[in-house]
Amino acid sequence: GRFMTYDRLNWTDQLTGIGKTFYDISGISNQHIVAAGKSGHIAFYDNGTWTDSTTNTTQNLNGVWMNTSSDIFAVGYLGTIIHYNGSDWQSMTSNTIETLNDIHGVSSSNVFAVGNNGTIVHYNASNWSSVTGTTEHLNAVWCESSSSVYASGDNGSILYYDGSTWTPMTSNTTDALYAIHGTSNSDIYAVGASGRIVHYNGTSWSATTEGTEDFYDVYCVSSSKVYAVGTSGKIYIYNGAVWSEQTSLYDETFYGVWASDLEEIFFVGKSGTILHDAFHLFLTLPENAGESDGILIDEGQIHLSAGYPDPITITLLSDSPSVLTVPTTVIMPSWMTSVTFDLAIINDANLNGPRHVQISAFAAGMQGDLTYIQIYDDDTGNLSIELPASVNERDGILENAARVTLDSPAVNDITVYLESTDTSRIIVPSVATIPSGLTSVTFHLEIVDNIEITGNESITITATVNDESTRTGDTVLFIDDEDKTLILTLPASVYEDDGINSNGGKISIPGTYYEDVTITLISSDAGGITVVGEIVINAYETEKSFDLNIVDDLIKDGTQMVHITASAAGWTSVTETISVLDNELKWAFQSPIPQANNLNAVWKNHDNDIFAVGEYGAIAHFDGHSWVSMESNTHYSLYDVWGISSTDVYAVGEYGVIVHYDGNQWSLMDSGKSVYLYGIWGDDNQELFVVGGGWNGSSNEGTVLHYTGTTWNAMDSGTTETLKGLWGTSASDLYAVGNSGTIIHFDGATWNPMTSNTSYILNAVWGTSQTDIYAVGNSGVIAHYDGNIWSELSSVTTDTLNDIWGAPGLLIAVGGGYHGGSSEMATIVTFDGVEWTESMPDYPSLKGISGVDPNDMWAVGQYGIILNYQNNSWSDLGIPTLQTIYDIFELSTDELIAVGDSGSIIHYTNHTWTAMESPTTKDLKGVWGTSINDIYAVGGENDYGVVLHYDGNTWTEVDTGILEKLNAIWGVSSNDIFAVGYSGGIFHYAGSGWYEMTDTNTEFNDIWGTSSDNVYAVNGMSMSGKIFHYDGSEWALIETLNGGIQGIWGSSDNNIFAVGSESGSPSIFHFDGSSWSEMDSGTSGEIRDIHGNSADNIYA
Repeated sequence: GRFMTYDRLNWTDQLTGIGKTFYDISGISNQHIVAAGKSGHIAFYDNGTWTDSTTNTTQNLNGVWMNTSSDIFAVGYLGTIIHYNGSDWQSMTSNTIETLNDIHGVSSSNVFAVGNNGTIVHYNASNWSSVTGTTEHLNAVWCESSSSVYASGDNGSILYYDGSTWTPMTSNTTDALYAIHGTSNSDIYAVGASGRIVHYNGTSWSATTEGTEDFYDVYCVSSSKVYAVGTSGKIYIYNGAVWSEQTSLYDETFYGVWASDLEEIFFVGKSGTILHDAFHLFLTLPENAGESDGILIDEGQIHLSAGYPDPITITLLSDSPSVLTVPTTVIMPSWMTSVTFDLAIINDANLNGPRHVQISAFAAGMQGDLTYIQIYDDDTGNLSIELPASVNERDGILENAARVTLDSPAVNDITVYLESTDTSRIIVPSVATIPSGLTSVTFHLEIVDNIEITGNESITITATVNDESTRTGDTVLFIDDEDKTLILTLPASVYEDDGINSNGGKISIPGTYYEDVTITLISSDAGGITVVGEIVINAYETEKSFDLNIVDDLIKDGTQMVHITASAAGWTSVTETISVLDNELKWAFQSPIPQANNLNAVWKNHDNDIFAVGEYGAIAHFDGHSWVSMESNTHYSLYDVWGISSTDVYAVGEYGVIVHYDGNQWSLMDSGKSVYLYGIWGDDNQELFVVGGGWNGSSNEGTVLHYTGTTWNAMDSGTTETLKGLWGTSASDLYAVGNSGTIIHFDGATWNPMTSNTSYILNAVWGTSQTDIYAVGNSGVIAHYDGNIWSELSSVTTDTLNDIWGAPGLLIAVGGGYHGGSSEMATIVTFDGVEWTESMPDYPSLKGISGVDPNDMWAVGQYGIILNYQNNSWSDLGIPTLQTIYDIFELSTDELIAVGDSGSIIHYTNHTWTAMESPTTKDLKGVWGTSINDIYAVGGENDYGVVLHYDGNTWTEVDTGILEKLNAIWGVSSNDIFAVGYSGGIFHYAGSGWYEMTDTNTEFNDIWGTSSDNVYAVNGMSMSGKIFHYDGSEWALIETLNGGIQGIWGSSDNNIFAVGSESGSPSIFHFDGSSWSEMDSGTSGEIRDIHGNSADNIYA
């Protein structure tokens, strides 16, 4: 450790034996000082001697604050806070594990500490508590008062605390700020990286740079004496006018600085260095004087930081003796701390302008000082200013657009002070300098765009030399560029079944206007899009959004162009166009058929007429030969379906949705409700009933609706519980079941509660007669009504039962449970008239069941599963695999290969999907080939990459040596193939073996290209999907999309599709050669990959 002192002549090393780096210093007088640093080291300075202090921590201490000699706090690594009570150090509970970098306080009961990741903790004399201000690392804190605290940190962050709230301030720098200190709320300095210094004047922060070394601490003695220290032993001092570098004779880093009221300065730093500077000269001069003032008697003053026992000879020096002279020396008497001297001003006949003169004072062995005085010229010339006649608000900075001129050349450089009467419109430099020997200089005008519609304005620019004895001005016309033009913003395209696009349109004006603007909106095709007739942009606002009502014409008519026009009196109107995309031309499911959305209910009219409904408005119909999807005219999930005939069918669902099928199309009905509707039943006389309520009982209404052929009307159910199922023998004998074991009965006049003898949620009810009714629900509950009472039967399952149907002698209830796995699978409970039995077929969970006879029933469920019951057994519709499918490759329009979990490979040909024999049980993520006799599939697990090859007969595994799971494959030819991996590797096969091209350390999901020098690779399991491109020589990131991206394919460079799923939400993005836009996928299921063979034949 080094302790260095001044003896008036030289710095002297004093070995302290301390040795460990000090990071901070604090004191209350020149006799009571504390320094803290590495490994919990503390040193005290007491009456001229430094001594070690034993602490109870070995953590690095980054900050220390002395309130009194018996009240000291130190903070450091991992939230360490220790306190000195005058006798020993004790640990405190900081309530944080973040490293604390600095501490400062107002009193022993009001102390702040700051640290990493925006940590701020406050001590109230009892405990430390955390407060919130920022996420940036905070490096320093300074308290001016209990309601005025400042903190500085990384990326130029500065926070201000007003006694209740921390608020970010604009520092005008992005450099890290390592220290902050001040003398008042209007005189604060923060210092940091690369010589950055910022100053706060009570209104704003201004930035400057001194050198290139980092500053680590700053200390303000007064507004004209500030110290900053940092790397390589640098010490800078600010004297109220300029910063100047001082020589410390030491090249190690200083981390802390502190000064007493007597200007005794202590610096601490690396390897235990302590630098003590006890004597400083301070020079004071008048701020300015006139050239004709002559001799200013005793106007110069020199102060000494502390009295010295011997007289001191002080040398004075003027850098411009032709302007101002000072005595060569003055004597500071022994023990005196100040002395005065005269200033002699030289008057000449030249045009000089204001001149700054530097006066220096120094003495042997002491830190000298320098300061400035401005001498105004009493020889004035005529000054003029030239400006352009006008400027436009959008002009920005006009270089050399203005000029100031003197009528004769000046001997010295002439500083001209410039001002604008309206800096919100035109900003000018604060000064312009006319070089010596010349008569003029140009300057720029900065034109400010204030985004207000205010009209034109005349603004004056003034120019001044000396103390305003020479002053001139001129005016310029400021022309407002915000004209009265309307701006209309619309989506480029919509689908005609989007319904109401809330706030889909926006009308705006170029800037704020002083009064309301009433705007008329007109659609060119009300059969495509309708808009509100009139909207108002309020005064001093700039925009207003409006809804777009998209109309579905149910006609396969392709894309329609609709023009929306906005107009207002006194404003220029605008027309924009929206493409209304035909929903009859959207994506359609290829596997499974008819679709993959969850199905919740099924209704069978007869063998050739069956309807199933489900999530996202899914409706499927069976005509006796095949299932096909139907357009439901809603995106809301449907929970039940029932009909009178094939031309009179009803489905109910979310948000009060009821849709009706008339044999040609489904259309929306007005239910008058916004709750969820779960069940429907009716009779042949078109008397229909619907039940519902909130999602999982979230509403306080047990909804019952009644329809008699014209309108839906709400009935009094007598319950607040959500109702889930409905069945009856007639319109005067209905049973509804729901949450909390609720069962109510309708007798044709009123709904009355029944005692169910169960508290489980009941999901469905069905019966054979008034004396044989069953209800099923959660936890496998089965309740039976014999015409007198409901009783809970002994169930064979604890899985949820969602629906029940049957015939005399046969009952079947369907539902689902996890069965020890992670996915919900099917549960079927059957009653043969004697006993109940449970089966768990390897199908997804089932939601609904229906039939017309016991030998032909249909069940539906998750992922669009449709099962048929015949001859005492269930069969599906030929779904080739229930494994997750990750990739698909098309060899031709009638031949495709798809791969997925557990080594699954399925083959599509002759309009049928079939499973293929796979040599691996590892997950397969990608497939590509040149022909049916040359196909590759890739996958693997952890650090093992699988590559399979198919030769037209058999799949075999290829030995590649790749040590990471592969997610995708694509190639140009059999000898030019690319694959991407889980750990960020991109691999290439050139005909003789696989090798790694690059490692990006980011998981890739897919790869595709058009040639060897135009290849795309994508990643993005999060909401930030990234697209990389290979140009034949290197890979580079070219695009980031707002969605998880797992697959990419295109038919050309300007027709590329990227797909994926984030948290189960599917995304399809399209690139048209200039920008990416999101498409409607038509599904709620996850989408993993995409491929096709032309622009209009694509599979996802």
